[in-house]
Amino acid sequence: GSVQLKSEAGQGTTITLKLPLTLAIIDGFLIRAAGVHFVVPLDMVYECTELSAHKQTGNAGNFINLRGDVVPCVNLPEAFQMQSEHANDLIVLQQGEQRVGLVVDELLGEYQTVVRKGGRVLGNLPGVSGVTILGTGQIAYILDVGAFFGHKGPARSVQTPVGVVASAQ
Repeated sequence: GSVQLKSEAGQGTTITLKLPLTLAIIDGFLIRAAGVHFVVPLDMVYECTELSAHKQTGNAGNFINLRGDVVPCVNLPEAFQMQSEHANDLIVLQQGEQRVGLVVDELLGEYQTVVRKGGRVLGNLPGVSGVTILGTGQIAYILDVGAFFGHKGPARSVQTPVGVVASAQ
């Protein structure tokens, strides 16, 4: 991108920012799963809570009772084939009338971020729509929330090559 400054005495200063179309700024919610950072678009976040506060149901505990509503859950580290020892936080996402919970290690809070396309490496990665660089220099993956919703419930086949995710650590 580029920045242009134009000043006129008595008139003020005009600052023009030109950003490439591959960039977007979103309000997000930063989470961590198995040591990897992810960002969820904030407008998709319905609620954040501790998983232990809600009764898990189903054969594998893949549903929770959220104040009387049964909500399907996806363990984010497992969905991306990563090892996690303490995934106990829950971020509930809403798309239309559907809700799905993502079980994560840590809820880190709101985070305004510049989103970049992942290029050839991340372009075909299910469940990831882009990347951002955190203030620490670490990579955070922007989750494609739509991948966790489907006609029959959340996607269970979100798979990421372990080498790609591991390289962000």
